[in-house]
Amino acid sequence: MRHVPSCPVVGRARPGRGRLEPCHPRLRTSLPPRACCEAPAGSLAASDRREAPRARLRAVGGSRGDADRRSSMTLMRIREITSCRNHGRTTIVLEDPAQELTLTFYADPEEARRLTREIARSGCACHPIYDFVQSLLLALDADVTRVVLEDVKGQGIGSRVYVRSGGDELGVPCYPPDALALALRAKVPIYATADALTHAQCVAPSADAGGGPCVADERREVTRWLERVQPTDFSSRAGREGS
Repeated sequence: MRHVPSCPVVGRARPGRGRLEPCHPRLRTSLPPRACCEAPAGSLAASDRREAPRARLRAVGGSRGDADRRSSMTLMRIREITSCRNHGRTTIVLEDPAQELTLTFYADPEEARRLTREIARSGCACHPIYDFVQSLLLALDADVTRVVLEDVKGQGIGSRVYVRSGGDELGVPCYPPDALALALRAKVPIYATADALTHAQCVAPSADAGGGPCVADERREVTRWLERVQPTDFSSRAGREGS
């Protein structure tokens, strides 16, 4: 597989600087104080991905090598997008399907707005940039296959959009929020490399200090209990306690 050498990276949105440089956007991989953040886009799950015409680009690569690389990656999905007016930045949070890891990074609000618009779009609503990319891929008879988030030499989180034509594949560097938006539009998986996940946070440790169940197991148990419980369970108990 051949990689395009340039590496768009997401980094910290610096106050007073306005838009991030399109050739070198940067992003910090830590979460701002929750108290000052709003969540206009709400919680977003993989089910928010929408159908779109598949596109077909000239590339190079071997399928066996690709399979080996993907096996060492972690499938991710968008968990939430929050906006902080005080810090003047947007926070994008991704999680793995098991909800054990979260990968968080900042983006410039103007740049991240394209992603939120893509998430919120419905029916025939369109976005000029993504519509152009889709039309370009269709004209080149190319398919978008996946998006990969990666660590770029300590500069932040970068991403590549992989496109395929005739069995060959090419990884094209892309600004991470735009790469995520393209993944949603094309309904392709989002992966994170092991290096990118060095910035991730563990939200469900395997076990607590006392050897009890992990947080994820406790949540699943509560969910199962809520599915089984009936209103009569409480009324009969109340009757016994009152007698």
